[in-house]
Amino acid sequence: MGAHTFATDVGPADSAGNIQLFFTDSGRVEGSQDYTTIFIVHGSAFTGHTFNSLLPLAAAESLRLVVINRRDYPGSTPYTDAELCSIAEGKRDFLENTGREMLHFMHWFVKKHHLPRITTSKRTGTKTGGIVLMGWSMGGMTAASTLAYPDAISDVYFKTLKPYFRTMIFHDSPNLAFGPPTHDFFQGFAAYVSSYYLHPDLNSRKPEGINFAPYTEHQSMKAWNVQEVAANFAPEEGVRVEWPAALPPMQETIRRQTHLALFDEDNACRVFPDLTIVHIFCRNTGWNCVWGYWEHDRIYRENVAMGKRFRRMYTLEMEGNHFAHMDHPREFMNVLVKSIEANVRSSRM
Repeated sequence: MGAHTFATDVGPADSAGNIQLFFTDSGRVEGSQDYTTIFIVHGSAFTGHTFNSLLPLAAAESLRLVVINRRDYPGSTPYTDAELCSIAEGKRDFLENTGREMLHFMHWFVKKHHLPRITTSKRTGTKTGGIVLMGWSMGGMTAASTLAYPDAISDVYFKTLKPYFRTMIFHDSPNLAFGPPTHDFFQGFAAYVSSYYLHPDLNSRKPEGINFAPYTEHQSMKAWNVQEVAANFAPEEGVRVEWPAALPPMQETIRRQTHLALFDEDNACRVFPDLTIVHIFCRNTGWNCVWGYWEHDRIYRENVAMGKRFRRMYTLEMEGNHFAHMDHPREFMNVLVKSIEANVRSSRM
């Protein structure tokens, strides 16, 4: 994989060009007119570089991967002091702006690179082409923001992207509950989040079924050299941006966003109504990601029981920890392909 090089660049996230997002692009799939493009958004305190091991595998699966560094992370536009205050104050307009910026970037990329639209086979119903947005860990908050606020975001994005946007993936998303906001915390966080956990009973849906250890001896980061740590780990950004989002009052704002994005009947009809939602759960992940998966499933089942009509949702499980995409790239790529082709409510890989 070391011989592969992939293009890096920045793209606009607003019409004035004042906000830029850094990205790495695996490139168009040569010889294909119906490849699918996946926009990948990283999580807390780790950069998009953690997905680089997937890039060489993409073309063989007729996929184009665009790995984005979120704002305030290397290469992308930092947040202003006012924007950081809006996170701490739990203001909805921060999430509205996040959704608008991500949609603008995807809209720009689709038009600039003439990406293939969704094509559906008349014979088999199989879909090809189009775009997918995947949020890993805290990046799920960014992904959900693109669906939650149709009244605050221009219809242009929704109308233009509708023929393209086919799937949204939440990759090992947590419940967003962490500890004290210091640099040392995020050093501890790195050991925790990159550990492999054996949970006593994942089927129990109860706290006693979870391993709550702060870390284990088997950690993904222990295999990284100094250069890899520098490229993948961004603790200062985690402290500045992520911690305020994991505390009240922003947590309540995020919970409301989740409802609007995934379970609101009106939004499901208005905003990309044909979009499929997939949750990838890694069975050796940390406790807060287990809890996030359980809560997602609980809310889904409650809404089904109430007879609500909302987005199609599927779950896929795989062995591996929070860094399954990095430690086991081929296995993760197989799950990613199945996520795009999801046609069952639940499947364990």
